[in-house]
Amino acid sequence: MNRALILICLSLAAAIPSVGLQALGEVGIFTLDSAMTQTHWCLIRGSAISTYMIMVPSSSSNSNVAGYLSGVMLSFKVNPRLALGGSILIGANNLGGDLNAKVLCWQDGPHHLNVKPSLIASQGKVEQGSYATDHCQVMGFSLPVLYSLDTWRNLSLNASAGVNCEWTDFWRTDTDSGETVLEYELSPLLHGQVNINVEATYGVFYLIPEIGICVADGKDQGIKIFGTYGFAIGMKW
Repeated sequence: MNRALILICLSLAAAIPSVGLQALGEVGIFTLDSAMTQTHWCLIRGSAISTYMIMVPSSSSNSNVAGYLSGVMLSFKVNPRLALGGSILIGANNLGGDLNAKVLCWQDGPHHLNVKPSLIASQGKVEQGSYATDHCQVMGFSLPVLYSLDTWRNLSLNASAGVNCEWTDFWRTDTDSGETVLEYELSPLLHGQVNINVEATYGVFYLIPEIGICVADGKDQGIKIFGTYGFAIGMKW
C-alpha cells in the first residue's frame, strides 16, 4: 500500500500545473493535513492560485490562474485540543507562508472535526525585460474546516472545505530610475476549495496524496474553477 501511495504522489507532482515565469502573488489552496492535533513536520508540494494573474491577465480572457508551491509545513501540539503551526512556501518568483492554529471542535471515537484559521502572506517580483520590475504582495486569511476518520490501521481518511480572502498590492518600478511607474490594489479576492486526502503512516513517517477543486472570483475573467493536487511526506509524533 505504501509503495502504491508513493507512485500516486509522484504522478501528482508531474500533473500539477504551473503559471510559468509570471507566477506572482501565489497562495496555497491545499490542505495536506488531518483533523487530528499532533506534532509533525513535512515537505509539501501543492496547487496555488496566482492573484497576479487575476489582476494582470494575459491578452486571453482565459489566463491560467493556477500554479503550484513547494515548501515545509510544521505543527506543534500544545494540548489535546490545540496545535499551532505554519509553513514556508516557495514559488517561481515568490516567497510566502502562513501561521495557523488547529482547534479540535468535536471528537467521537475515530471521528475528528476541527477548524484551522490561518494568516497568509506572500511577496515576490518578476523582471519585465530590461526596463521594469513587477512587484506583488499579498496579505489575507483562510478558514478551513477539517474532518478525519481515523481507521486505526495506519490510515486516516480526511476531507476539508474552506474559504480564503486576500488583499493584493501590485506595483511596477522602472529599472533605470527605480521609481514606481504603476501601482494599484485588488479588491478582496475570495475563493473556496474542497480537498480530500489519505494519510498513510509507517512508524513516525507519513505520506499524504491529495486532490480537490477550487472556485475563485476571477474579477474581469469571471468565475474560475479548476482542480487541485498536492502531496506531503514527513514525520509525526
